[in-house]
Amino acid sequence: MKWQPIETAPKDAGDYLVFNASSEEMFVAYRYSGNTNEWWYSDRHRLQEPPTHWMPLPAPPSEATK
Repeated sequence: MKWQPIETAPKDAGDYLVFNASSEEMFVAYRYSGNTNEWWYSDRHRLQEPPTHWMPLPAPPSEATK
C-alpha cells in the first residue's frame, strides 16, 4: 500500500486512511457520500480541510493470528 492522490479515491462510501499535506494530519476517515465531496473522521466530525492523499485500510488480523 502507498499513498495516492485524493482524486483517485473511490467515490463510494467507505473507510480509508487519509492525509492532509498542508496540516500534516492523518485520520482514519470515511467518505460520507459519493455525491458529495465530504470526508468525516471516526468520531463523526467532518474534516475541516479536505484530505490530499488516501490509502485503503489494511485487512484486520485473521483468527489464526489471535
